[in-house]
Order: sequence, then C-alpha cells, then structure tokens
Amino acid sequence: MSSKNIRFKEDDAGYSMKEAINEAKRCLNCKKPSCIKGCPIANDIPDFIYQLSMGNMGAAMKIINEKSNLPAICGRVCPHEKQCEGHCILQKKGESIHIGKLERFIADFDADMDLIRDRLPQKTRGKVAVIGSGPAGLTVAGDLARSGFN
Repeated sequence: MSSKNIRFKEDDAGYSMKEAINEAKRCLNCKKPSCIKGCPIANDIPDFIYQLSMGNMGAAMKIINEKSNLPAICGRVCPHEKQCEGHCILQKKGESIHIGKLERFIADFDADMDLIRDRLPQKTRGKVAVIGSGPAGLTVAGDLARSGFN
C-alpha cells in the first residue's frame, strides 16, 4: 500500500453539538478556577466553557485563541487529566469537566465553518526565522505573524 492511500481515522469522534453544550453546562464557574492554574498557558477555561454553554462558538474560539494557536491539537494531545481537568474541583468526585474534548469541539466546529478570519497586520516589523516546527515553534511563528513580522 502506498503512503498516498493511508488515511488516519480517530477512534473518538468527539462531541456532537448537544453533547458539548451539555458538558459545558456542568461547569461550576468557580470564583477561583483551579483549572486555569493547571493549564500551562493559563487559558481562560471557565470563560470559553461558559460561551460554549450559551452556544456562542465564535466567542468561545476567540477566548481560546487569546492564548492558544493550536487548540485542535491541544484539545487532542495535551495531558488534560494531569493539567486543567486534573485541577477541576469536580475531579474530587471523579467527574471533572472534559475540557480537552470541549476545546477540540470548538476548534473543529470553527474549522468546519470555514469562517473569514481577522486580517493579519501588514508585515512591517521585519523578518524572523523560527527554527523548529513543533508546538513551540508554530506558536511563536503565529504570535509573531499576528504582531506584524514576516
């Protein structure tokens, strides 16, 4: 079989719209959210979950994009059970919010809608080379492009 014919399929299909909204509604909106403390990038988890619970997908994605350039990837591969989900107050009952699956749902929904994005600023601040194509390199490149670097 040639490599052109290989297709990857995820075992977990993720949430439906109804499932994602119902999961988001379980969030307690804690006054001092420990999920944020468990997130390495301090993503505003309660706010994006609240927006999702209201059906405001665009607002939820905007909140996620304030800190993350790779939500579809992070929603799939970050060790949420050790980070944000592991710090969720509901974890004490063994029922933490599935934050990673919600992040993934929002990112996939956003990509599926094929919406027009904000325009990047003119590239007037010079050129920067980023060495490395892992999550850190891609994040830095995205942040620099948003700041006007070529």
